[in-house]
Amino acid sequence: MSDARLAALADEPPETRAATLMALAWEPQDAPLAVEAFLADPSPLVRVAAAFARLRSGAPPRERDRLVEVIADVLCGDDEEHALAAGTALVELGELVTPILVRRCERTDAREPLIVRVLGELAGPDARACLQSLVEETRGSAAARAEARAALAALARESSA
Repeated sequence: MSDARLAALADEPPETRAATLMALAWEPQDAPLAVEAFLADPSPLVRVAAAFARLRSGAPPRERDRLVEVIADVLCGDDEEHALAAGTALVELGELVTPILVRRCERTDAREPLIVRVLGELAGPDARACLQSLVEETRGSAAARAEARAALAALARESSA
């Protein structure tokens, strides 16, 4: 999509901006999408869609932390609909985001239960190690530890089935 078409998208309603950016994320791209302006959009859904599109279209490693943080901030916000969209985007991105979410989760001040839930859904070895660490330690919130215990129990049930 040309820069002019992305610029024209700025005049659309938030739902249209978000839907268009999400659709673009799934189209083959020759280069990462230039969605920087949408990362500061007032609509949390547009910010999630822009970060997701940039990550899916091949954002360089030096940008990934910031883009995942954009999505994670919406995940941990007050709006359930926005949090659901952000969580879905993170799970869809899979192992690409796991190390970034693990680092965020390891920070004492950032043990949000929804981040822990997403790590449980990602279920890779790094995510499992982070969940196990949360269960074993006393720092962080009780809600995050409970979410980690539930995620580990679900993973154990899946692996024994």
